Amino acid sequence: MRNYIVLAAMLGLIASPVVAQECKEIRFGTDAGFAPFAFRDESGEPKGFEIDLIKAICTQQNATCSFVINDFDALIPSLVTSRIDAISAAMSITDERKKQIAFSQSYANPPARFVGQKDAEFQLTKEFLSGKTVGVLRGQTGETYMKTSFGDAVTLQLYDSQDSMTQDLATGRLDFALNDAPGLSEGFLKLAGGEDYAFVGPELHDKLFGYGYGFGLRKDDECRLRVINDGLAAIRKDGTYDKVRQHWFAYNIE
Repeated sequence: MRNYIVLAAMLGLIASPVVAQECKEIRFGTDAGFAPFAFRDESGEPKGFEIDLIKAICTQQNATCSFVINDFDALIPSLVTSRIDAISAAMSITDERKKQIAFSQSYANPPARFVGQKDAEFQLTKEFLSGKTVGVLRGQTGETYMKTSFGDAVTLQLYDSQDSMTQDLATGRLDFALNDAPGLSEGFLKLAGGEDYAFVGPELHDKLFGYGYGFGLRKDDECRLRVINDGLAAIRKDGTYDKVRQHWFAYNIE
């Protein structure tokens, strides 16, 4: 029996570094279509707040991390079939998604906002929005919120990227667009073409928008989840998170 215990301990010592190394090889899936959180630069490489945040987490944890660009609605299927190891796409932590995947600790929790023409009348009521056309991102929390809150009273136009949605808003195909506030602010209102538009209506913190952004992982991948959470906690403590956030945002996003 004693020899068996010693052998088992030796095997455990041999196996542990292999498991740890596998945990520290993480392929992050992103749709790279939501500036400034994640977008493509001129060379087509992913760039943005989330990208820099992941690089900081992986450096802190001595992990090898890479990025795989995919459509947003393909990210969860890609995760559960192990084509990627984690999701980084400004994905809100929702009860519905938690049925399929696990989430890291939240790293941002911005409100959602409507945008429309400057000085446009706006009321967050079914009566006012009835017959209006509102743009939302396909498969994201804005779509869920609008369908749950307003049903068929509002005409929804679904988009795969914020850029295509705001382009339609700017050309008059939409009355309003709905998305998370930082993306609309940094990726539309502050850019050329957004000068005649502004936030309308209140900040939205409805539970349908979830509990902040988190990195998505497979439910059985507790090891990578621990690597990401430990790294996130460490860079919050040493000030790296704040430096990354301040590079991309002049305001708090939590």
